[in-house]
Amino acid sequence: MTTTPFESVPSINDKKDINLDTLSQENQAPPLETAKRSIWSSIRFKAALLALAIGIVPVIAIGGVAYYFANQSITQKVASEQQFKTIELADKLNLFMFERFGDIQVLANLPFLNDPKIQAITTLQDKKITLDKYAETYAVYDNIVVADLNGNVILEAGKEKTISNTCLSRLLQGCQKVANLRYW
Repeated sequence: MTTTPFESVPSINDKKDINLDTLSQENQAPPLETAKRSIWSSIRFKAALLALAIGIVPVIAIGGVAYYFANQSITQKVASEQQFKTIELADKLNLFMFERFGDIQVLANLPFLNDPKIQAITTLQDKKITLDKYAETYAVYDNIVVADLNGNVILEAGKEKTISNTCLSRLLQGCQKVANLRYW
């Protein structure tokens, strides 16, 4: 007896019970051993990583470059501002010293201080009044003190009488601080 290839296949007319579970198991290939796949082998992961890199790397690069140039610009502006303020302060100090030098020249050339004949006939009270008016007019000075070459106080005028011979002597000896200075 010969059998045809179709005889082993159950026909629709056969009333045999067909179990779908066994049928699906028979048609399946034997299970392959599935090894754990690495995350790097997933195309989805690689695509997501590439998308993140395309989005984040330029932002970080542009941000870094912008930070560098902004930092350079701010540093340069601060340095130039400090240089400007330093020059401005030096100019103000030079002008202040120039004005004080002029004041010293005017005081040194007052006739009652410079000319011995006028010095002899001018009273001490007249000299003080003249110096008080000078201090009041210029409003820069609280006190004006006239001393001899040895540092001895000859004449003092102004609001406060605080200068002593020892202070002037220390000043002539090179002491850097004689009294507290007032800045405005």
